Amino acid sequence: MNNNKSLVVAVVTGLCFTLFADLKNATYIPTPIAGDYERLWTEERMCAVIRKCVEKNIAIEIQAESPFPSPRFLRLAKAMGAKFSFGTNNFDPGPKDLSRWLEAIRWLDLGPGDMWSAKWP
Repeated sequence: MNNNKSLVVAVVTGLCFTLFADLKNATYIPTPIAGDYERLWTEERMCAVIRKCVEKNIAIEIQAESPFPSPRFLRLAKAMGAKFSFGTNNFDPGPKDLSRWLEAIRWLDLGPGDMWSAKWP
C-alpha cells in the first residue's frame, strides 16, 4: 500500500455502498504492515469509519478469538454511538473461545441498547 490513507478510504468507500448489517474485521491490517497497526489507525481514521457505520446503521462486529477491532477503536465507537454485534469468523468446525465477547461486554459496559438491531423504513 503506497498510501496508508488508502486503507481507510477503502473501508469507508465500502461502507458507502454496503448492504451488510455489520462491519467484520473493521480494522484488520494485512500481515506485511500489521506492525504499524497503532500508527495507521489514527483517531481521525477511526472516526471516519465509525461515523459512516453510525450514519448507515452498520454494526461494528466484535470478533471472538481476534484482536480486531482494537479496544481503543471499540471504546471510541461506543462513545460515538456505534452499535455492536458479535461474530466468530468461523473458518473451522471446532468450538470457539467467546471470552473476548464477555470481556468486551464488561470493559465497554455494553447493554441491550448498544447492540445492533434492524431499522425498518
